[in-house]
Amino acid sequence: MIIDERKYTVKEAAQKSRMSEAWWRRAILEKKVEVLRVGRKILIPESTMANIYQRSKQI
Repeated sequence: MIIDERKYTVKEAAQKSRMSEAWWRRAILEKKVEVLRVGRKILIPESTMANIYQRSKQI
């Protein structure tokens, strides 16, 4: 569930996933990833990062 899981800022997600901040921002803009918006802050749930990782392994 999104509410109970760890969330990361775009910068934290980029560092943890070893993908650029620009990649994350583009994916968010193109609505390819699920995010949580709190005011202007964008938070990426850990499950979203896991889904990205799983998709990248399938390619």
